[in-house]
Amino acid sequence: MNNQFVDLFDVKKYGFNYWATLGLFIGGIVSSVIWKFISIFTFALDIKSILTLERFAVSFVYYLVFFALAFIGLSHILKKDIALPFAVGFVKIMWGIIFRGVGLSDVPIFRVSSIVMDFSWMFLTAAVVILFFRLIGNKLISFLIGFVLSAFLVRVLQLLIYSQSIDTFLRSALTGMISDFLIGLFFYAGLSYHFRKKRAFYKKS
Repeated sequence: MNNQFVDLFDVKKYGFNYWATLGLFIGGIVSSVIWKFISIFTFALDIKSILTLERFAVSFVYYLVFFALAFIGLSHILKKDIALPFAVGFVKIMWGIIFRGVGLSDVPIFRVSSIVMDFSWMFLTAAVVILFFRLIGNKLISFLIGFVLSAFLVRVLQLLIYSQSIDTFLRSALTGMISDFLIGLFFYAGLSYHFRKKRAFYKKS
């Protein structure tokens, strides 16, 4: 089994990984845009209601403040892989409560199913990405599989919690897997670029 995922973010060895953070953020924004457009066709949604400035602003803040900074920040701070899924899951609960509390959702602030989904979403994402990193190593395929599989598992959980129809589940799963594929792609691009720059720096030193 390979080294820990959090070892990639050892500040003393590699410094803060700005490029992985940027990659995760850009991947999140691109995937959010793709998700919106795919959803228009797969769920027959009103294009005017889904492509609003408010929705894009929420996506921007979510992927920058939470998904990129929180996920990468915690990866730099924590010393054990096992702690990361729980930490990001807890932060997602806090973010969800704030999100609903400021009126960006009609869902009750402390609805149990929403809190469970918030935690499970990020717990599964971090856990599955870590698992495939530990199994395959720091390779593109490990992150692509990790993000895509976690997207599928999250939709399975939604199916169980919200009693969705199979048709809705399949559409949601396909849309989520496509969008999370892009997150994995951009995340790996930023991560690998950071290490290429580090190697180039040490060669010159």
